[in-house]
Amino acid sequence: MFTGDSISGKEAAEIGVAARAVHADQLEAEVEKLAARISLVDPTLLTTNKMAVNRVFDEMGMRTAFDAAMDLDTIAHTAEAVQEFSRLSREEGLKSALEANEAPFRQSPRPF
Repeated sequence: MFTGDSISGKEAAEIGVAARAVHADQLEAEVEKLAARISLVDPTLLTTNKMAVNRVFDEMGMRTAFDAAMDLDTIAHTAEAVQEFSRLSREEGLKSALEANEAPFRQSPRPF
């Protein structure tokens, strides 16, 4: 995550960042199947379960982590690299900005 490398959905699932990966042409159907399955749960129980999960996250300090992430994101937006990315994106387009941002990583071998 700290390398800037893009990873596929399959790789994300393999390393535990995503629960699973499906092909793009199957995504909508898979989402519909999951939503249909979730809809079988009584709404009161589903809401109560979601509240329980949120309470556990709160006890783990998740809200504090989110607040810290927002603070640090604000600071990060003042970084020279972010300012340059924004300038390139505005002046030359997003594709150009992404290419410039990713160039150093393409020249360096992936560690895994």
